[in-house]
Amino acid sequence: MKAISLWQPWATAIALGSKTIETRHWETKYRGRLAIHAAKRCNLEELEHIAAQPCWRGALHPITNKLRGLMANPRTFRAELPFGALVATCTIVDCRPSESFPGFERWANPSGSWTNADMGDFSPGRFGWMLEDIEALPAPIPWRGGQGFFEVPDVTAARILAERERQVDLGWTPAHDDQHVNNEIETAAHCYLTACRDGYDEIAVMNHWPWEMDSFRPGSASRNMVKAGALLLAEQERIERSHLAYRAGVA
Repeated sequence: MKAISLWQPWATAIALGSKTIETRHWETKYRGRLAIHAAKRCNLEELEHIAAQPCWRGALHPITNKLRGLMANPRTFRAELPFGALVATCTIVDCRPSESFPGFERWANPSGSWTNADMGDFSPGRFGWMLEDIEALPAPIPWRGGQGFFEVPDVTAARILAERERQVDLGWTPAHDDQHVNNEIETAAHCYLTACRDGYDEIAVMNHWPWEMDSFRPGSASRNMVKAGALLLAEQERIERSHLAYRAGVA
């Protein structure tokens, strides 16, 4: 999947659906799905300046409403923005010269009003990428960016890899997984897949859960599928380690 990296808070403005035109100095013929990446770059002075502008306070209204008076503190503002992570997906449906944009739809929120012109450079000779079907990811996925278009795995695969890293950080390390040789990990994955269905039998799932009850934490169907995928990845890696150990004569 193609991805493009943006500085903050422009990346988050796209994820929130407030920015629907991305301006660049180069034209693209690409049409299709695109992942939005928030670059690691962070300029506190720039964030302080942006936080003082009503157009940006309106465009970032979920953050503005949460922080209220603290929005003016650039460090507090920064803490609400992901950096070095994939934050959304969208579809590039068109690319037009900046001169072809005669006017801009204005959106309003109690925090302020804004247009795409407030969040892009529409100087002559530039291009505006028209973005539709914007979907914010349920959680940012840490990822290294790149110049211009760069490739990332399918976003679902990237979410599974990020969830696997999170599980390892919580102690579900390869050494821990190697102790579970009776299909516990696979069973746990199946429990999360079952929890994706509307009206699933929660008691039946809990009866099959292989570990402590409080460790089963289902969420949305999308989140459950990601957890199941990460568990199946862990089980695959465990099996491969077991086979390697057997071949080496240490099993």
